[in-house]
Amino acid sequence: MSRKKFRNFYDKKGLGISVTRRIFKKRATSQSTIIKGYGHLKRKYWIDKLLKATKCARFLDIGCADGLYVADMVKRGIYAVGIDISTPYIKKAREFSKNENLDRKKMEFLIADAENLPFIDKCFNVILCSEVLEHLQSPQNCLREIVRILINDLIVSVPTIASSIITRVHLGDPNRFLDPELQVGGHLREYKIFDILHLLKKQKFKIKKTIGIFVFSTFIFTIFKKILGFCPTSIEKLFSFIGNIIFELPGLKYLGANSIIFASSKA
Repeated sequence: MSRKKFRNFYDKKGLGISVTRRIFKKRATSQSTIIKGYGHLKRKYWIDKLLKATKCARFLDIGCADGLYVADMVKRGIYAVGIDISTPYIKKAREFSKNENLDRKKMEFLIADAENLPFIDKCFNVILCSEVLEHLQSPQNCLREIVRILINDLIVSVPTIASSIITRVHLGDPNRFLDPELQVGGHLREYKIFDILHLLKKQKFKIKKTIGIFVFSTFIFTIFKKILGFCPTSIEKLFSFIGNIIFELPGLKYLGANSIIFASSKA
C-alpha cells in the first residue's frame, strides 16, 4: 500500500465517532459497545498504572488518536505530546483538550508518521505506543525511531492472535480484519507476545514487565450474539469475573488477547 493510501485510510478512520472517549468517559449506551469496551478499560487501567510508576517530565503518545492519554498526563503537570498520522484525529485531540481547559503550554498535538518521528534525539522520558505496531508497514522502523528519541521507559501494547480470532468470529469473515483496503481495523499483521518481546530485545530494550489481558467476556458475548442475537448482562458479568481470576494464574499472561510490555531503553 502506498503512503498516500495509508494516510487516507486513517484520515477516514479518524472521522468516525470516538468510541474510545464514550467508553472511558462512561457515555457508551449500547451493550455491544460497553462489552467490547471491556478490553479498552482493562488496557487503560494497566497503562495508567505503569505511567504512574514512571518518572516523567516529557511524554510522547505515538498514535494518540483523540489524545486521551496526553490529557491525562497534562492533568498531572507533565509536558505531553501526541502524534497521529490521521489529520481528523489530531483535530479532535486539539478540540477535546480545549474543551477540558487543559494548559496549552503543557501539550502539543502533531500530524506525524510513527516510522519517521520529527524529534531530536533523546527528548522524551516516557513513550507510549498503544495499539499501533500492528497497523504499521514497518514496525521495526518505528521501534528504531523510539530508541533514538527515548530517554527512559517505553510502554507498548498490541492485540494478539487471540484478539484477531475473536474479531473474526464477530465479523463472520476470516479475511477482512487484516485487510486495511476493506476498512475493518486496518491491522497489517498478527502478533504473538513472543514476537513483540523479540522485536523489543532486538532493539536492546530491557523488559521490565509483561501483562496479558484476556478479554473473556468479549469472547462469550460474541458467541452468544452469534447464536441468540444478544448476550444477557448477567452472563457477561459472570464471565468477566471468571476471566479476571483465570488471568491471575502464573503463565497465562502469555495467552492474553492483548499484551502490554513495560520496557526500558537501558539494556
